[in-house]
Amino acid sequence: MLRVESVDERADDVEVFNFEVEDVHNYHVAAEGFGAVGALVGNKAAFVRGWRGENVEIRGTKSSGRLRGYTEATSDMTGGLDAARSNFEEIAGRVPSVPDGATIDRFVGDQLEAVFRPDSRTGTPVVEIIDHSQEIHEKIHFNP
Repeated sequence: MLRVESVDERADDVEVFNFEVEDVHNYHVAAEGFGAVGALVGNKAAFVRGWRGENVEIRGTKSSGRLRGYTEATSDMTGGLDAARSNFEEIAGRVPSVPDGATIDRFVGDQLEAVFRPDSRTGTPVVEIIDHSQEIHEKIHFNP
């Protein structure tokens, strides 16, 4: 188990993870799951907040509504509509379906929600991921 020894406030929005493990002076960090980053220290794993997309822009913290307190971010991925469908399917366990007249498909699981938009205001497909366990809301724009 990792123990937090101190917390320092900073003026800028930067996440910093600094930990020390007794008698173990190296660790391995790798991508894991839905954007989380895994740190393997000795034989113990710890997961810290991460993002699924690239070029992440933190938009702030939601101040109202059901996602109040969640960190909001936008990010990019390549692959267009096919990649957006594939990402939604990976989370939902099914292919997205947007019937005539609808604009989205939504999946709601225990800890994850996903929203598939084949077309957005920016003209790219979007998948929104809401991770309740980490209180994050990420909108991923899928560029061609």
